[in-house]
Amino acid sequence: MCGLAGIIGASLPREELEPRLKRMTDVLRHRGPDDEGMDVRDGIALGHRRLSIIDTSRAGRQPLGNEDGSVRITYNGEIYNYRELKASLMAQGHVFRSNTDTEVIVHLYEQYGESCLSRLKGMFAFAIYDDSKRRLFAARDRIGIKPFFYFHNGHTFVFASEIKAILESGMVERALDYEAFYHYLSLNYMPLPMTMFKDIVQLAPAHYLIYENGAVFIRRYWQCPRPASVRRPFRQMCDELDAVLADVVRDHLISDVPLGAFLSGGVDSSVIVSYMQQSMSEPPRTFSIGFREKSFNEIDHARRVARHVGAIHRDATVTPRLIDLIHRLVWHAEEPTADASMLPLYCLAQIAREHVTVALAGDGADELFAGYSTYQADMLAPVYCALPSCLRNGIIEPLIRRLPVSGTKDSLQDRLMRFIDGSRLGPDKCHLQWRTIFSENEKQHLLTRDACPRTFDTPSFLFRRYPLDAPGKINRALLYDTEHYLPCDMLVKVDRMSMANSLEVRVPFLDHRVVEYAFSIDQRYKLRALLFTKHILKKVAARTLPRENVYRKKAGFSIPVDEWFRGELKTFSRDILTRQTVERIGMFNYQYICTILDRHERRQQNNGYKIWCLIILALWFERFMRQP
Repeated sequence: MCGLAGIIGASLPREELEPRLKRMTDVLRHRGPDDEGMDVRDGIALGHRRLSIIDTSRAGRQPLGNEDGSVRITYNGEIYNYRELKASLMAQGHVFRSNTDTEVIVHLYEQYGESCLSRLKGMFAFAIYDDSKRRLFAARDRIGIKPFFYFHNGHTFVFASEIKAILESGMVERALDYEAFYHYLSLNYMPLPMTMFKDIVQLAPAHYLIYENGAVFIRRYWQCPRPASVRRPFRQMCDELDAVLADVVRDHLISDVPLGAFLSGGVDSSVIVSYMQQSMSEPPRTFSIGFREKSFNEIDHARRVARHVGAIHRDATVTPRLIDLIHRLVWHAEEPTADASMLPLYCLAQIAREHVTVALAGDGADELFAGYSTYQADMLAPVYCALPSCLRNGIIEPLIRRLPVSGTKDSLQDRLMRFIDGSRLGPDKCHLQWRTIFSENEKQHLLTRDACPRTFDTPSFLFRRYPLDAPGKINRALLYDTEHYLPCDMLVKVDRMSMANSLEVRVPFLDHRVVEYAFSIDQRYKLRALLFTKHILKKVAARTLPRENVYRKKAGFSIPVDEWFRGELKTFSRDILTRQTVERIGMFNYQYICTILDRHERRQQNNGYKIWCLIILALWFERFMRQP
């Protein structure tokens, strides 16, 4: 896993281009502390920071070229079938000087051009400069596991694994994208291809880019399959899923450095560890973290699975210096994210990196196999809306509003209120509401009159992207989350927090072979009888794992933000969201923010995630928009 950077087409002399590129790669050092490399010539500057995983020798140093150096690559990722590809290419006459997967991509491009992408099994983002065609060819993996950002002004193309590297080039003005900002307040992330910076965009998953003669051309090379409605025997599908997962996890174990896994004790990470144990000649190493707050602590569940599979397990209870850590997270996230689970993920990666360089994780299973309660809410919403309005408005909703506000995980009052608000939006739009931070109505109060762009109607904007062509309500929600929520939120968090600790994280569930198979499964085998989430995955998991882990209530990887903002972070939130800071940002109604804080501290509402959203935004604004 590495960091890549480059500048193409700039009319700058080498003595000026080289130090710009050096600043870009230096700021990516956490992504690749083992080595660095630059290739600067004739207005083409390619840079790289290396975290050595496959062939740790100097032969794998990047940028890396073909035999005559006419095709050069800077690359971030892992190709799990590189050995088979290398054997095929050698049979066709290609000559290799390393055992890296990087060099395989170079020769695969030489042989097949852009169609080389269909042969790759892995996670990747790379840029190849082809001297003979005088063009840059860049691509990102199918699901968006690895990032690729770029800036283009018509005559210069700047790209990198992280936005802050592009800013270090000195070629991009720091300007806020107001539309992205508006959507962030709703979603806790920026929709593709936006970033919070007006002139910097991200390449979408499953797309490649060609920069040639000053113009950018973008094409899609893979499509997330539309869910199938063909029904097959359930046991047959369980056997097939079992075989696919076993093969994929075995492929993900390829490494020349120590490897382990994140283990929460939930079904997703436990399944991965179980398959690791089946394929490894030594016990897998596993890592987990917990919290003092009992409802957020899953260490006992993780220990049970570790004992069951014979893993070498390490865990810790998180008691970090929260304020220092939050500032660090803002820097590494580099865009605002209201996903507070990046904090425990950072701590988990930090613990794992003390022992391994690569870790497998269970991310993606919920989005493929219907693991979230939001999918149950999708099915219940029409039933609730069919009740007489006098019953809903006169009895049910007033009773729910009178329930006590709890700071425990999955507070019943929170879940029911969110369900009521979402159910009013209709059968498909309701899914977009379940994870909303600030509703459209709340944003009208939060934002000043001048800052409230009423044309940016978030639900309708996202609804235009909702896959209405997919059969089945649950299938449509799963497809939307796989194409948007995963690459814009979950995978951003995984990449930034793991790479902040120089740890490579692999996500076998998001191998395209698993994704394609998952969408061939009828939705009734994912959400069974409305009550049983991830039904087929749990049936497969129960073949090898303790039932108490497989069928326990889903916990999720979250932190007690509601209680923290009433306790140890109460003063911190007030210190950050001061009138001076809010007025400096210039877009928020300070009195409304005070109301959010007051109602939270008095336990009239759980506003922890709203407060987190605003604090992260304020810290990000100070760090990235005001400071050089």
